[in-house]
Amino acid sequence: MASHEWNGGAPTTARVVTITIPDEVSEGMVITAMIGLQPLSYTVLADATATSVAAAFVSLWNASTVSEFAEITAAVGTAAGTFTLTADTAGKPFVVSFSMTGGTNEIQIFTIVGTPTGGTFTLAFGGQITSGLAYNASAATVQTAFTGLSTVGSGNATVTGSDGGPYTIEFVGDLAGENVSEIGANGDSLTVAAETQVVDLGGATGGTFTIQYGESGTPSSNLAYNISAANLKTAIESLTGIAVDDVGVSGSDGGPFTLTFQGSFVGVNADSFVVNGANLTGGLMDDVTIAEQTAGGGGGNEVWTIWENDPNNEEGHFRITGDTDVSGGTFDLSVELTPSGAGSADTLLNMTDIPYDVTIAGFQGLIDTNIAANDFSSYGKLIRVVGASSSAGHDLTSGATWHLYIRNYIGADSFSASIDSGNLTGGGSYTESEFTEFVELYSDWHAGTWNIFINGEATTALANNATATQVKTALEALSSIGEGNVNVEYLYTDWYHGIRLTFQGDLANQATDLTVALSGSGVIGYWVKNWAGAAGTAEVQRISISGSPGSGEFSIFYGTGISQAIAYNQTASELEDIFEAVSTIGTGNVTCSGGPFPDSFIDVTFGGNLTGTDLSSMVKNQGSVETTQEGGTAPYMTVTTTTAPILQTETTANSGPNCWDVAGNWSTNTVPETGDTVYISESSVSILYGLDQSAVTLAALIIEQTFTGDIGLPRTNTGGTTSYSEYRDQYLKIGATLLNIGDKQGDGSERLKINLGTVQTTALITNSGDSPDGNTPAILLLGTHASNVVNVNRGHVGIAYYPAEVSTVATLRQAFFDDAANDTIVFCGSGVSFTDVVKSGGELTLNSATTTFEQTAGTTTIYAGAHANLNIVDGGLNYNSTGTASQIDIAGEAVLNFNQDRRAKTVTVINKYSEESEVYDDSKAIGDPVIVMHNVSDLSTLHLGSNYTVTITAVS
Repeated sequence: MASHEWNGGAPTTARVVTITIPDEVSEGMVITAMIGLQPLSYTVLADATATSVAAAFVSLWNASTVSEFAEITAAVGTAAGTFTLTADTAGKPFVVSFSMTGGTNEIQIFTIVGTPTGGTFTLAFGGQITSGLAYNASAATVQTAFTGLSTVGSGNATVTGSDGGPYTIEFVGDLAGENVSEIGANGDSLTVAAETQVVDLGGATGGTFTIQYGESGTPSSNLAYNISAANLKTAIESLTGIAVDDVGVSGSDGGPFTLTFQGSFVGVNADSFVVNGANLTGGLMDDVTIAEQTAGGGGGNEVWTIWENDPNNEEGHFRITGDTDVSGGTFDLSVELTPSGAGSADTLLNMTDIPYDVTIAGFQGLIDTNIAANDFSSYGKLIRVVGASSSAGHDLTSGATWHLYIRNYIGADSFSASIDSGNLTGGGSYTESEFTEFVELYSDWHAGTWNIFINGEATTALANNATATQVKTALEALSSIGEGNVNVEYLYTDWYHGIRLTFQGDLANQATDLTVALSGSGVIGYWVKNWAGAAGTAEVQRISISGSPGSGEFSIFYGTGISQAIAYNQTASELEDIFEAVSTIGTGNVTCSGGPFPDSFIDVTFGGNLTGTDLSSMVKNQGSVETTQEGGTAPYMTVTTTTAPILQTETTANSGPNCWDVAGNWSTNTVPETGDTVYISESSVSILYGLDQSAVTLAALIIEQTFTGDIGLPRTNTGGTTSYSEYRDQYLKIGATLLNIGDKQGDGSERLKINLGTVQTTALITNSGDSPDGNTPAILLLGTHASNVVNVNRGHVGIAYYPAEVSTVATLRQAFFDDAANDTIVFCGSGVSFTDVVKSGGELTLNSATTTFEQTAGTTTIYAGAHANLNIVDGGLNYNSTGTASQIDIAGEAVLNFNQDRRAKTVTVINKYSEESEVYDDSKAIGDPVIVMHNVSDLSTLHLGSNYTVTITAVS
């Protein structure tokens, strides 16, 4: 194998990369360039082309002041839809990635639309077709079949998704970043099940019933309780929307009957038939009663109102906020005005003994009367009260908020208002506050856009003439609202108009704790919470079955909704599931307790959207329809491309004297390969770039002390106008069976960062340069092979020195040449996994566990980890870990010190083999030390503080 010597003699060339924007750009797509952790994003405009997008991105790039981007110059390319990136410093590479709407690789989503229940589908790509795949195939199965096509290839596509899809197919490997053709899909062999429903008349012995298709369908004529399957089929075929032979009917006279959908219903998820058996006799229904236990009421939806007004006609804006704790009494309100020009303040409004539960209309009337009595009636209606809701909460006792608007006809400079709540009872009070939240809202005479904020989250920009539907859509897109959970109405008066927001659906009948605010380009608009919303009293209805029936079924109507079959022995939880499936009740709107039938009643408590309302009673019904097989809708296949790739092509490779991967920097004019031996010596040229050589395993990497350059990059790049966290490779990533550092005489390097990866390595370090900052080791090592061996005879070394770094060392040997105390300094981070440590000198810092540890000289400080056996023949050991030390042996003049860290420690046993060895635990970190004295008896060397009970065993 070849031997290579580093010379760092290559000429410098700036890296140039060409970026190609795909033709399939469209409005709203976001193109993002990433360098390290720094993004640069551009949103594609309407009617954009690849060429216009490339030009826009060039302008955006060159205007950036972010250091990572400022090191590179962008320019429009010669080909349509392209631009180039050129490093400003030749020989200094850059790494940039591009994504468009979420990824750089092409992603296609394959969907089976409909509800197949059997059959197969196939995929095609590049003229080849997969074998048939089951309708509910797993993503792994689809991936195996798709990548099995020679036009795709193993490892060139990943498939994710649920069984049956949708499947997300990302092109990777050899197809990464390629603008590939669209996948073909064929679902002609997929099948769907026929829907079946069972009609049960509940064991009726007489009377008649009707049947209809769907909740809003027209009922049939009266049908006999013991009707035959053939006659029921005829009756069904007479219904609107049902043709002859669309539904097959089977079963004995009187049922139960099985209805099978066919004909025009193939591939259709059909509506449920509805049976009305109120006129049937016999069976279970005669024993069923439904009675109201608690009438619902008092609930209301939260309501906010956003008002617009012309500030040129207003000078005073006040809020009056109610309080639910108020239960009686009266309150007073006064408004003072300061006229323009000379003159003293005057009373505009002075109202006393206002009833605590005054309505907004009554309050407006009191204001009008009071103003007239104060000789201001000639100015018209000076004060207008706004804030009433058409929903609950129309008075202040509900906690509502009202707005008082004062018109400026008087020519006053300012207004002030005050409320006296001293005569209110119940513990609460009404408050007054001035408000100045003015923004532009919908107006025929104001342009611009505006936003509504819910809990700080803004809607999309709304036009000045946005419709109620547009406002509703924007609000429903917010994470705290959701579809169907708000209603929007426009309100109009002679002064102003506004928007009323009523929270409903999942937000109905509750105090939502939402906050509403606005922003915009104008100065007119105010918002107020009219009513905080309340759950009120929940309606409770009780269902009982008398007697002790041993069989039977019934159903219930709630409005137009009808339940599936309810069995005579149904449990409360089962009944709750049945009721939540009723269209007029819905999920989360009912709770059932008690039961089971027939021995115990079941209480039905209405909550959610139905709470706080006096509801009509459920109606019992004999006869039920239950869907036993839901029909599938006819399937078909769709394929959509969600991510088009942005291509990145290297036009000119980076080259320079600091690049490991440039052939001109080596004596052989070739880059080292696996099995080679590399010598780095007699040079001051640093190795900074092209550091990812992880695919190479050298026979030996020899770095001599005559090399004074650096290998690897610091964590912070300070070469630009501002510093930034280095995003390029910081370590030389290369395997080496043998690593030698420090041979010969010289100053050595201040920074050698070597990551040996998973290759088993024996490292011998005989010297190092000085620390670059007086703290960081000059040599930083990483490597994860379980049998790594590191020998340090002189120098400053760090293993997994930085946070989150990991390494494995089977054996660490630390020695010295001349000075046992100071020749070596080794720091091992918390990410190091050790087996054995053998130390004959120097300073060692450990932050993780060891199995065996032996020291004959020097000082070791342990900060973390459990340690099975610590054998200190001489030197010092500072034990600052809270991990268990199972056995510590001390001899010679060893000093075992626990005084540096006062946290409690667990030490199983300390064996003392010499009179001179000492133990320091004045801080009493060890709760109950056990010290075994081996042929020694001098207790003065045990510095254990006071109030200790120590067991000493003499061994002869």
